[in-house]
Amino acid sequence: MNKLTIVQFKSLFLKNPILISSIIIGSIFLTRFIVGGFDPSYFILAGRYSDKNELIHDLRLFKGGYDGQFYYRYAINPFNKDIKNERINKDFKLVRSFDRYGIRITDPIYRRSRVLYPFSAWLLALGQVDWVPYTLILVNILAFIFLIKIYKEIVRCLDAPPLRAYTPLLIGGLYLAVARDLAEVLLCTLLAWCYLCYLKKKYAWFLVVSTLLLLCKEISIAFIGPAYAILFLQNLRKDLSLREWVNKISLVLPWLVYMCWKLFIISLYPTDSFDFLASVNLHFKFPFVGIIRSMKFDADIIKALFIFWGFLLIAICLWEILKSRYFQANNWMFWMVGINLFFLCSYSNAIYIDMWSFLRVLSPTYLCCFLFLLERKFDFPKWLIGYNVVMASLAILLVIIAP
Repeated sequence: MNKLTIVQFKSLFLKNPILISSIIIGSIFLTRFIVGGFDPSYFILAGRYSDKNELIHDLRLFKGGYDGQFYYRYAINPFNKDIKNERINKDFKLVRSFDRYGIRITDPIYRRSRVLYPFSAWLLALGQVDWVPYTLILVNILAFIFLIKIYKEIVRCLDAPPLRAYTPLLIGGLYLAVARDLAEVLLCTLLAWCYLCYLKKKYAWFLVVSTLLLLCKEISIAFIGPAYAILFLQNLRKDLSLREWVNKISLVLPWLVYMCWKLFIISLYPTDSFDFLASVNLHFKFPFVGIIRSMKFDADIIKALFIFWGFLLIAICLWEILKSRYFQANNWMFWMVGINLFFLCSYSNAIYIDMWSFLRVLSPTYLCCFLFLLERKFDFPKWLIGYNVVMASLAILLVIIAP
């Protein structure tokens, strides 16, 4: 009887990854919701950029706050303009900001370009302002579940073991992103969807999904750029037919949409400017400088284990490339290994300062590593599976006990 029960459970586990994952994901965030006193503020984490007297919802304020408060502002109304405000700070310096609904935005061109997540929450709320704090959570949970569905299909396409469909559950940063109303879950879901469309050669869908991805976060440019380069250079020759040239030129459309959106935002804030070089300098340093500085600031063993986890996955990917004896220039994920190695090494201490920050930022990096290893049919040893499970479990624990 016991043997039969184990066999039945294993069969249920392998055949229903979406259902099982939905139960796991739902349970984790229901627990966080209960721990937070059934208050969506526990996910928004409004703080020093929020004015309690101006907020349209009765939000609890947290010391410092987090980026979820900015997504919250644009989910209330993705279309209206922020109101320009100038004030003198405690250091007697003039500070310019753009305020609306009690949230102060110091860099609206940068923040507003990430429109897809707040727009999705607004859409799910049917424009009802009172629902927005809850739909911000719901969008991410649904995106997480949809990521499992997409990954299951990728596993099937690559003829990999069915158990691999659960792989996204090992990406700890996704739990952290849901827990603080951040866009990385949607980013990873759309990235995996792009990869599936690319794999199946459904290029029309690839254009549509990658357009959405570009409107999610600006870092997605680095993740889908190589795929576009490969598609454009593939079979490029002088005697292309008219239809083939049209297909090549259509690859520009998502980038045009993104550029038009950026120009529109810039037109909304003509007196504001986004300093691209300053942003790069804030988020990127020379290799390993950010990691070393962050560990000097906070030498935490758990944080070190998480950082090592990222390097371990990249190292395994690099070893697989070396084993293949040549670099497959027409393989999207081969390029992503190198790009993600750069990100892992070069993110600044502003990213590596705490686990909430670097784990959610590195979520697409982990996803790309897993996709690459799935392609290569890499057989994970038990110790590595155990390490991944422990790391994901620690992230889940952090999500439950910490605001």
